[in-house]
Parts: sequence; C-alpha cells; structure tokens
Amino acid sequence: MKHTRWTTVVCALLLTFSLPALAGGRRQADDQSLQVRLGAFFVEGESDFWDDNASVFTLEPSDFDDMMLGLTYSHSFNRFFELDLNTDFFDRTVVSEYNDFVDGLGFPILHDSSLELVPVTVGVRFLPFGRAQAGKRKPVLFIGAGGGVNFWHYEEIGDFIDFADPNSPIVFGVFSERGEAFVGYATAGLELPVSRGFNVGFEARWFDSDDDLSGDFAGLGEIDLSGFSASVSANWRF
Repeated sequence: MKHTRWTTVVCALLLTFSLPALAGGRRQADDQSLQVRLGAFFVEGESDFWDDNASVFTLEPSDFDDMMLGLTYSHSFNRFFELDLNTDFFDRTVVSEYNDFVDGLGFPILHDSSLELVPVTVGVRFLPFGRAQAGKRKPVLFIGAGGGVNFWHYEEIGDFIDFADPNSPIVFGVFSERGEAFVGYATAGLELPVSRGFNVGFEARWFDSDDDLSGDFAGLGEIDLSGFSASVSANWRF
C-alpha cells in the first residue's frame, strides 16, 4: 500500500519516544488508564468515488454517519505527556437506489452499501495544565496526535443495471474490497474527575485517511476514509 512506509515510520517514532517512559523508573500509582469511548463518526467522503456514487445512486457520504466505539490504553510519561494506544470500530450499512432508473414494474432498484473502519493508532497526548498531583483531583484538558493503520472494508450488494445486456438489464451483484491505509489523527478533549480512579471524558477526533481502489472497484480512483468523531468516554486510572 502506498502509505505503508509512512505508517511504519510514524509508529516507530512514537514508540521510540515512549520507551524511556515505559522502561524507566518504578511505576507510580494512576500512571495508566483504560478508556472506553462511545460517540458518532461523520464521514467526510471527499473523493471522486463518493461523488460518482452520489451522481448515480441516492447515496451521500453523510448517509454513513453512525455510532463509533473506541478503546484507548494510556501510559503517562509524566504529568504533562501520555502515550496512547487506540483502536476504533465503525460499521454502517445504507440502502440506496438508482437516481434515474426503476425496474419494469416501476419499483426502485435497490442495493446495500457497507463501510467498515478499524483504525489502530499510536499517539502522544499533551496536557497543557497537567494532571493533579497524587491524592488530588482536577479537570484535565488535553490535545494529541498520532498515526497508524486503518483496516477498511467497503461492499455493495444487491440489484444493479447491466447496461451491456438489454435482454436482462437487472442483475444481482456483490462488489467488495478490503484494504489497509495509513491514518493520521488529531484529538482534543476534557476529562472530569468523578472518583479516585474514574474520570468522565468528552473528546473530538479527526481522522485523515484514504486509499486507492482496485479489484471490484478498479479505475474508480481513491476512497476517502476520513472523518470526524465526537464521543463521551469512561476512564479508569490505575
């Protein structure tokens, strides 16, 4: 894949910066956390592939906007910097029809379009005001960035028009492709302490990712996999 080299470079750099914090010194209380995020993902869809789909079918990138689940393991370098290991999950299926064609009985010609995304990323989070000293609690503001691999799957299944066969123009078809693309992300958010080892968080993330289409979708250019997520999180610190 065209972004494989950049994926390797980004992950290697982030892991290199994190090693001193992971290996050096004795572990302090509350310097690790597990975060579960639940929110919405809004697909950007700015590429010729999405534009072509919208011109033929009743299908817009915004139709794929749906829930997203995220998991993060975090390890503190110190009060101001943290290493994040992230996995996010997104899966959405949309029913659409041709804009300008119906079948012989006047019914719409339908198919399902499915988009699955699983970005696996490594990043660094900066806390401008730091976390509270041991035994104390305060809100935590953070910003961060990182990169990794976006495992994606796009599929169209249902009825399609075969314009090359006037005798049997409507056929059932399955068109599918999987890929791995580089993904970069930026994040910002706020954690609010609830108890000694538990915070509630609010977070926004921007994912930047695209890949070249091949196989069943060869010749259709790039598929834009970028988008914005907004989520609420539960954070357990230990």
